[in-house]
Amino acid sequence: MNTFKAKQLPMKSKTLIFLLTSLLLFSCQEKQSVKKENNKTPQFQNQGQELVSKMLEKVGVQFVPDVKPYEKMKLRLLNAGHSVLGLLGAIHGHPTINACMEDDLFVSYLRAFMDKEATPVLDKLEGIDLSAYKDSLQERFANPNIKDSVSRICSESSAKLPKFLIATIQDNLANGGSIKFATLVIAAWCYYSDKAQDKNDNPIEIIDAMQEQLHQAASKTQSDPLAFIKQESLFGNLINEDKFTSLY
Repeated sequence: MNTFKAKQLPMKSKTLIFLLTSLLLFSCQEKQSVKKENNKTPQFQNQGQELVSKMLEKVGVQFVPDVKPYEKMKLRLLNAGHSVLGLLGAIHGHPTINACMEDDLFVSYLRAFMDKEATPVLDKLEGIDLSAYKDSLQERFANPNIKDSVSRICSESSAKLPKFLIATIQDNLANGGSIKFATLVIAAWCYYSDKAQDKNDNPIEIIDAMQEQLHQAASKTQSDPLAFIKQESLFGNLINEDKFTSLY
């Protein structure tokens, strides 16, 4: 059964997609119901589904046989990109994601991470121009009307980073790829968890279910530089990866 994914769309288009998708699902359910009753599918229902499918495609929905590669793309580029900007931006003192994108150093660092570390470990993606997609993410992050706070982006990092960032490090270690950009973000997370302040000594509000555990591990860094990454539930066996620990 084909699944679908939506491109970056304005809210009105997303509402339209929701309505059209609901109609399509209802049509499929009715089709199955009628088929069970008389073992036939009315022609008008087939035509209705085709019409809804075409309308969805016109507003940016792409039908694909397997949505998993596209979900992975979102996690490793969009979500991870947010975390890269959020953690580094919090320490630097940037209040919002769009403020990070007004800093050329952050822009170039984000793109280097996406190009050199995230993109190489993605699965095959039919119908996607990855360069254009990454351009669209940078435009979204830079949008001054969104003003997404770095505090929100950094919240619950213990639940986010294993999926968004650490998985990419593990994939690149397995493939011999670059890990230096993502590794710096992990080091920044350690500093963030330990100090809870930016480079100008301004306090940072940390919102995380594992806040105390993260702080305790990070606070041991001075006596044990690898203490933070010994949290196996978060980092798996990264503590045993010499390439990672030497950069970290």
